[in-house]
Amino acid sequence: FQTADLTSDRITPVRFTGLPPVDAGVRAQIDAALGTDLQPGDIDADLYAFFEQETTTISAFGEVTFNLRDDFRIVTGLRYSKDEKEVAKSGFQTQAGGTISDPFLALVYGPILQFAGTYAYVLERDEDHLTGNVGAQWNPNADSMLYFNVSTGYKAGGFDEDNALGNLANAEFEDETVLGIEAGGKFTVLDGRGRINAALFHSKYEDLQVSTFDGNAGFVVANAAESVVTGLEADWTFAVTEQLILSGALALLRAEYDSFPNSGCTSAQNIDWVAAGNPRETCTQDLSGRPLQFAPEWTANIAARYVRPIGNDLELGLSVDINASDDMVIAADGDALLDQKAHEKINARISLGASDGKWLIALVGKNLGDEATTTFGNDVPLGSVGFDGTYFQHINPPRTFTLQGRWSF
Repeated sequence: FQTADLTSDRITPVRFTGLPPVDAGVRAQIDAALGTDLQPGDIDADLYAFFEQETTTISAFGEVTFNLRDDFRIVTGLRYSKDEKEVAKSGFQTQAGGTISDPFLALVYGPILQFAGTYAYVLERDEDHLTGNVGAQWNPNADSMLYFNVSTGYKAGGFDEDNALGNLANAEFEDETVLGIEAGGKFTVLDGRGRINAALFHSKYEDLQVSTFDGNAGFVVANAAESVVTGLEADWTFAVTEQLILSGALALLRAEYDSFPNSGCTSAQNIDWVAAGNPRETCTQDLSGRPLQFAPEWTANIAARYVRPIGNDLELGLSVDINASDDMVIAADGDALLDQKAHEKINARISLGASDGKWLIALVGKNLGDEATTTFGNDVPLGSVGFDGTYFQHINPPRTFTLQGRWSF
């Protein structure tokens, strides 16, 4: 049994006067729509949004292992879960520095600019799920184990915390389900000096939950129809000597949308769509058959660790690892301009410490090749008021060096 409360209060100051050319363009757009004669500062505002969600989850589960032989067993389990959620969400707009809802700004920021709405709603949802797994494990000998497993799972549906316009059609998203199949093995080799693990897997997701930029100033959480993830993972560790240990891993992955016909548009698609006389908010694209976010076709790493005693009291440690990745989609709308290109990063560490572990000092270098990589990127918000075709990215740290110290007492 689990309960959780989530509260999110937003106050977003919007000051168009900080960008005079944009301010003039937006005021001209509003004047044309409403027949007004707005002056600088008239549309500067504070946007308020409040979100409160209560969640209750009750579940019961069990697992049974049937040992059919000493070297062969069946493992199966079931889980029943019930999830209940209730949300209260509201939003309004005020004059800059104000606290009282302004009807004119509600019209400007809602129907005209499509930035934020004036709304209040309370919604409830509940869902039941029965999930489980069944698998087989076989030990051909004392140093190996082969397995096969089929399982189902789910991610509960919920309510969009953003939903800046208060659109009830976008307020709620449904639960996501998955059917997964996995086969693999775990092996000890070379008289215990090495370990190898490998797995093949195939997962089919229904109603995949995705967060997509709306092309304006917010994100919409919704359900893509289907996605399929198939891959191979393998890792190994080998003790060359008592002091030197080598390890590595490889993952091959094919992860794509099986069906996603109503994804949000890229910045370039939005520009073309609006230029053709269409409302920006109606632009969609079909990402069926396209890769998922953050799912490169391959990743790999290799590492070496060397530990050597110095005299009777000291211990020297040296390690290096190389991590490599193929091209990767970063943006939820699949915009190729934001893709992270294939790269590799090198990290290293040298340490000196007491052999009994009482103290240690270490110098750590990360990203020694100074590779420029990103973890996320998207269109710059407010594209419709002068920022179309511009982007932002979250950049990973460049080459860094860290001095570490530890003393146990």
